[in-house]
Amino acid sequence: MNLIKKIVNIFLYLIYFFISTLVILEIIFRLTPTSESLKLQPVNDERPILHFLPNQEVIRQTGFNFQHSVSKKINNYGYATDINFQKKNKKKIAAIIGDSYVEALQLDNKKTFHGLLNQKMKDTVVYPFGVS
Repeated sequence: MNLIKKIVNIFLYLIYFFISTLVILEIIFRLTPTSESLKLQPVNDERPILHFLPNQEVIRQTGFNFQHSVSKKINNYGYATDINFQKKNKKKIAAIIGDSYVEALQLDNKKTFHGLLNQKMKDTVVYPFGVS
């Protein structure tokens, strides 16, 4: 009888230890910063060009302790810019095509080179097309 009681106590201790470990990990993971994922649209016959899921805003955090945090807006066509693309625009349109340098996930959209060009060039709208 004494052996069964010890086995039950050990089993209950292990369950308690396991549940308390899960609770502590849940608290830690709720408090630590995380980066949201940029979801890519599938490339197929209907959409032959790679781009992100349109109209989303994500928070990207980098660095070994997540000290660098950036909020990125993805526009109506699935590219990283604050400007929604319009089919007809009264201003001149300049297109920048590239990869990760155009996407610039480490910077706010206003601090990217196409964001700075949009601020400087008042008579032209710069549309960036870039996915790394």
